[in-house]
Amino acid sequence: MIRIAEISHTYRSPWRRAVTVPALAALSLEIPAGTAVGLIGVNGGGKTTLIRTLLGYLRRSAGAATISGLPPRAYAERHGIGYVPERVTIPGGWTVEGA
Repeated sequence: MIRIAEISHTYRSPWRRAVTVPALAALSLEIPAGTAVGLIGVNGGGKTTLIRTLLGYLRRSAGAATISGLPPRAYAERHGIGYVPERVTIPGGWTVEGA
């Protein structure tokens, strides 16, 4: 079960640090175990931000998320998660040996 409660995330503008850009705004969602889900939406709609949050790659600005009762990063470290992004960016502390 994936539970998402009021997740929000904002990015800082790379050009003007005082400017923030919202990517997710108070998103809540429950996905039962064994369910296949597809994400569709416009460019900049928050799809990748949501996936990166659920993988534990990105810390949310607000809200909570769990996968089978664990925080996303703890779940990914314990059980592994498969994901093939357009550009690969993996947290620095993660290694093949740790998998």
